[in-house]
Amino acid sequence: MLPLNNDRFLMSAESFSIHKFANLDSTNLFLKTHITHYPDYTVIITENQHGGRGRFERKWQAVAGRSLTFSVKLPLKRIPQKNWSNITQVMALSVSSMMEEMELKPQIRWPNDILVGSVKICGILAETVSIESESWLILGVGLNVNEEKRHFTDLDRAATSLQIETGKTHNIDDILKRLLLIFKGYFEKFRETGFSGLVEKISQRLYKPEGLVQVIQGNGTFRGKISGITDQGTILIETPEKIVEVISGEITSHID
Repeated sequence: MLPLNNDRFLMSAESFSIHKFANLDSTNLFLKTHITHYPDYTVIITENQHGGRGRFERKWQAVAGRSLTFSVKLPLKRIPQKNWSNITQVMALSVSSMMEEMELKPQIRWPNDILVGSVKICGILAETVSIESESWLILGVGLNVNEEKRHFTDLDRAATSLQIETGKTHNIDDILKRLLLIFKGYFEKFRETGFSGLVEKISQRLYKPEGLVQVIQGNGTFRGKISGITDQGTILIETPEKIVEVISGEITSHID
């Protein structure tokens, strides 16, 4: 399977090598399978991803030619293992910052979703690959770009797109390049200062509904109000009894 084109996007320190494919089951799966064939900072993008997935193996539905679906290979050397999971939030901040340039007001639903007006527009999936002494993070992004309302009528939950929110059609390649440039800056800061250097920016964009949220974890669920995030990237949930620090799980405002 050959790329449609190889577009090298040079940065100040590193460069992202962008490889575009017409069809892929999953950009994350492709990059994981070919991890040794591509250098660090490789970006795999497809015009039609028909087997995409999100966290907890949920299916991610992308409309061919209208969504931005890509994965990037990031080296994890010199990054403490305890901070690997924070890179998802670095990308979430990058997507949010790019959308703010379009005069939108996105919110980050911890740890990996971007919402506009409480409706999902973007999801992020991080997966770690290790071979001998080397480790990489495969960071997959699915951003709704040029979908129309009719494309979301069969979904279980509401979704939106950049076109719906801005009233404009967007060039997907330009969106990708702008997003990578923003991510590059935040990722460099993250490597220099750790996650604490970005906590304030992420906190300002954190999705905090007025009512209770439900926290779903492997050992059960509980309810509370989102209080904030810590310098380690964990989320704080206020319950009637105490403040609970959540390291992993799912936050939802849809309470049964």
